[in-house]
Amino acid sequence: MENTIKLITEQKKKELRNDVATELLHDIKVQEQKKKESMKTIKYYCNRFRYYHYYCAEKLNLMLTVICIWIIKILFFLRSHNY
Repeated sequence: MENTIKLITEQKKKELRNDVATELLHDIKVQEQKKKESMKTIKYYCNRFRYYHYYCAEKLNLMLTVICIWIIKILFFLRSHNY
């Protein structure tokens, strides 16, 4: 009788340990999946920022180039009238 009770309690303890271990593994997997998803979104926003930064920098560069060429044309025009 005592042996059967001991066996039953040991078996229940093993089952509880297994249940806890599987829950921990499941929780770890869920946390890793959330971490991967968040890294994907961070990567997405970083790439998006990089694209728009490049786009705005190119537009600004183009505008500055046009303004500089316009100023140079005005200078040449004004210098030609002095002579």
